[in-house]
Amino acid sequence: MKSTKIRGILLTVLVVISIFLSYSLWKVQPDYEVIDNETVKKRADC
Repeated sequence: MKSTKIRGILLTVLVVISIFLSYSLWKVQPDYEVIDNETVKKRADC
């Protein structure tokens, strides 16, 4: 019975961590720079 309780607690902790990490991935958006076409063409020619 003791191992069942530990497994239940561990499962609950893992689910909470999973929900937190999923939320973080969905809500955090990095700051992307706008890429200029001329810059891309110059780098491609090198």
